[in-house]
Amino acid sequence: MDWLMQNGARLFGLDSCASHTFTNDLSLLFDRVKLLKPIPLNVATNATNSYITTVGKMILMNRLGSIIINNVYFSPDATCMLLLADCLWLGGGRITVDDHGNAAVRFASGFNFQSFSICRRLQVPAIVKSGNVPVIFVPSIKNVCNSNPSELSI
Repeated sequence: MDWLMQNGARLFGLDSCASHTFTNDLSLLFDRVKLLKPIPLNVATNATNSYITTVGKMILMNRLGSIIINNVYFSPDATCMLLLADCLWLGGGRITVDDHGNAAVRFASGFNFQSFSICRRLQVPAIVKSGNVPVIFVPSIKNVCNSNPSELSI
């Protein structure tokens, strides 16, 4: 985890209570659609009047494969980036939590990724590759559990 953060990783929250996956970074989304009527955002915001202004798609990827998350909300005032656990579950993801509070998300395709319990919040470290279709690289479960950080590959 330290190695990932020292090499430019960002943290994405894995949340079971949020209503949608959302981000405060528009560059993470592709196939974006600007909303004609913004949707009020009442939580996880830095402002008194915050709105979801754009909806798009997000790609999570690692050496095992990838998934596309549809209907990701963007608000410039959001305080964090959240991956909705229910969205992953509805998309076929199986979520398990270990004795330390770390969660693993596994898909039938073989794609999987790990989150860590940091200050009692599930956080997914990710490295973002910008482009016309940005890609968010997340560590696979096997890589995260590896004891030698120099062998980590995303």
